[in-house]
Amino acid sequence: MPFVSCGIFCHAHTNSQTVKHLSGETTIVGVPHKIAVLDYRLADSLLALGTPPYAMTTYLGDKKLPYIDGKPLDSAVPLGDTPTWRRCCSRDRT
Repeated sequence: MPFVSCGIFCHAHTNSQTVKHLSGETTIVGVPHKIAVLDYRLADSLLALGTPPYAMTTYLGDKKLPYIDGKPLDSAVPLGDTPTWRRCCSRDRT
């Protein structure tokens, strides 16, 4: 039986995740290497899990969030206040 959390199904035997969304489903095999946060308020959730976002929307034009100390989001690609997929994928950073 798969683990279900926020529309994500984690299949323990196949190391894949199926995400349900408005256009259907997408299956991700393996471990994601780049995670984009399309709402700046979710960046702290990734940080709490030990994974800084690869890209994120900005808060009033800035990646610095007033409730997060330090500079853990400095390496994130800024997507602006209104994200687009083109902005998210335009820079290849490792």
